[in-house]
Amino acid sequence: MNKFEMRNHLPTLCAAGVLLLMLVIPNQAQAGQFTVAMCGDQSAAAHSFKFDRNSTRFRSAAACGGSGSADLKLEVEEGRTSGSRWGRWRTVSPSPHLPIVGWSVRAHIRDSNGLVGRICFERTSVGTRCLGDDTNGSYRLHGAVAPDGEAIALRLGCFLEKGCEGGKDAHLFARNMYLTVADRVEPVLELSGPLVSPGLKAGETFVGVVARDRESGIHRVEVTVNGVVVESRIASGCRETSSGTFAGYSPCPAESESAIALDTEAAPFLDGVNRVEVCASDVSTPGLAEANRTCQVTSIEVDNSCPSSPTSASSFRAGIGPGFDQSPILEYGSSPELSGKVTAPTGAPVSGAVICVQERSLGSSGAFREFAEMRSGPDGRFAMRLGAGHSREIRLIQRAGSVIWVREVTVRVRTRPSIRLSRERLKGGGCVEIKGSVPGPQNGGVVIGLQGRARGSSRWMTFGDAVTRSDGTMTYRYCFRATSSTTVYELRAVVKDQGIYPYLGGVSAVRRVRVTVG
Repeated sequence: MNKFEMRNHLPTLCAAGVLLLMLVIPNQAQAGQFTVAMCGDQSAAAHSFKFDRNSTRFRSAAACGGSGSADLKLEVEEGRTSGSRWGRWRTVSPSPHLPIVGWSVRAHIRDSNGLVGRICFERTSVGTRCLGDDTNGSYRLHGAVAPDGEAIALRLGCFLEKGCEGGKDAHLFARNMYLTVADRVEPVLELSGPLVSPGLKAGETFVGVVARDRESGIHRVEVTVNGVVVESRIASGCRETSSGTFAGYSPCPAESESAIALDTEAAPFLDGVNRVEVCASDVSTPGLAEANRTCQVTSIEVDNSCPSSPTSASSFRAGIGPGFDQSPILEYGSSPELSGKVTAPTGAPVSGAVICVQERSLGSSGAFREFAEMRSGPDGRFAMRLGAGHSREIRLIQRAGSVIWVREVTVRVRTRPSIRLSRERLKGGGCVEIKGSVPGPQNGGVVIGLQGRARGSSRWMTFGDAVTRSDGTMTYRYCFRATSSTTVYELRAVVKDQGIYPYLGGVSAVRRVRVTVG
C-alpha cells in the first residue's frame, strides 16, 4: 500500500456673597457659565469692564469699581430732549462664543415728563427688549432671561414725539450689576515631556502642559494618577474678585504653560501600568453649569524595582550568546546564555552597573516579573545562563535615578510534543490508542495534529486532530479498517503556532505500528 489510509474528524444660577441679588435662571444649562461682576460693591477690578456710552443730552458718570459710589448714573440735563435721543451705558460681549445668558442689576429708575429709564437686553436675531418702571425713589431689583444675548444697556431718554421739556428728576442709577456669561468653546490641550514619551518610567519625571482658551481663558490645570488628583493649580493672572465671581468676559489668560513635576516612586503611582489624566478647564462659577473641560489620558508603565546605579550608560547592549542575537530560535530543553555590555559615552566599559532581568511569557499581556540582578564587570560585560523553558520576552533594565535604559530580547523556543502508541502490532481492522502531551505552561486547549504515512512514503497526511486537556495531555483512538496488505505505518504529532501557547510549532518523534492482514 503506497498511501496512509485516512479518516476525517470534525444647574441653578447663584452668586456667592451678594446680598439681595436676583439672579436669572436660563432656560437650559450651558457649559462653562460664569458670573461677571461689573458694578459689584465687592469688586475692586470692575472698572476693567468697558462700557460704551452715548449721552450727549444727559449727564453721565461711571464710578463702577472706582472711588466713591459704585454706580452707573444717567441723569437728564436741563432743556428740551429730542425723542430720537437716548443716553446710554452699554456693555457688549466681545465674542459670539461668550454670549450673555442671564443678568441682574440693582437699579433706581425715575421717570419724569416723558423721560423714561430702561434696562435693555440686545440680541441681533430678535432685536432689543427693554424693561423699566417708576420706583418712586427706592432701589428695586430687575432682571430678565437672556437667551444668548450680545449686550446689556442702561438707557434714559424721551419717548414722546413732541419731545420732553424739563424732566429734571428723571434718572437711572444702577449698581450691583452681574452678568451670567457662557463659554461655548472647549480648551485646547497639548502635552509634552518625559512622562508622556514612549518607554518605561522611573523616579522623578515631569509633564509639560500647554493649555489654550481664546474665550474666557484657562482657569485650572489638573493631573490625576490612578483616579487620585496629584496636582491642581489655578492659572496665574485670573481676575477673580471673589469665589466664582470674575472681572471680565475673559478673566483668565488665553494660554497657560507649565511643567508639572511628578514622582513615580510616590503614591498613587505604582509599579506597572498607571493611568494618567491631564485636564484643562476654563472659567465657571459653582452652582452654574460645569466648566468646559478638555482631558488627555495616557497609560504609562512605571518600574522602580531596579536599584539605581551610581554610573549611567550611553550604550547598553544585550542578547543571547556572544553575538547578542536578539531573536534566537531554540530547541526545547536548551539553556541559552544571556549576555551584554554597558559602555560610557566615551565608549569605555562601565563597571558595577546594576542590570535587572525580567521576563514574561511570549504573547502575554501580563506584567514582567523580575527574577535576577547582575552587575557589569571591569570590562563592562555581564552574563547569565537562562534556564530551559518556553518562549519568553526578556527585559533588561539599567537605571540611574529617573533615567532608565531598557533592552528587550525575545527567546523563541520550539515545542516538542510527544506521543506513544498502545500497540506496535495489530491486525487489519484493529485500533490503536494514541496518547500524547505538550510541555507547559499554558498547555491546555492546544490543538495537536496527528499525521501518518506508510513507511517509505515521503508524504505525511493528517488523519485527525486532538485537543489537550488542562494538564497538556491528550488521547486519540484510530482504527485501521482499510489496510489490504501488511504495512508498517509511521505516526507523529504536529503542533503549529497558535493562540497564547508560548512556543513555536514543533514535531514529535516518529512512532511505528505494523498492521497485518489475515
